Amino acid sequence: MKTWNSVLIILTSVIALTIVAKTAVASDNNTNILFGDAKHQISVHGGVSLRHQFENLYMLEIQYSQANTFFGLDARQNIELITARGFGDAQKYSQDIILGISEDAIIFHTQRFYIGATLGAYIKSQTTDRISSKFTFGQKFFIGLKFLQNSAIELYVRHFSNGTLTELNAGQNFMGLSYTINF
Repeated sequence: MKTWNSVLIILTSVIALTIVAKTAVASDNNTNILFGDAKHQISVHGGVSLRHQFENLYMLEIQYSQANTFFGLDARQNIELITARGFGDAQKYSQDIILGISEDAIIFHTQRFYIGATLGAYIKSQTTDRISSKFTFGQKFFIGLKFLQNSAIELYVRHFSNGTLTELNAGQNFMGLSYTINF
């Protein structure tokens, strides 16, 4: 867990420095790399839990997003509906519903490739012995590739945690893939 915390601190620092540097030289271009000329986006995400190794806990998510900016960076604001299903020993970590709001910011991009980070707040339907509160925070780091005018795929790693609001807070990590459609 210490390694994960160190990685999060380093990545957060890099993102903060990137935001400061990019804000200073932000362009006046009105086209958001995530959306092109569109203003809305629907995404479908699928992921698997990652602790010390992959475990039999799977996440499925539907996300609605709108284009915006975050300190001059291309961004999107999201409403997320997530479910997680565990099998075998991981069944006790299943979640019927996780509802969240989040903000994605793009920290680097070319014409078709982008790297971004997410910060969000979530309400879960159940508590577990990993996260003993129904309120959690989430961070996600992702890389994306636009492959059609209105579509992209993204590879992501995400972490849910309650920020030590309660005594039990081992967190939950997922790795996955998403498909986005703009309209």
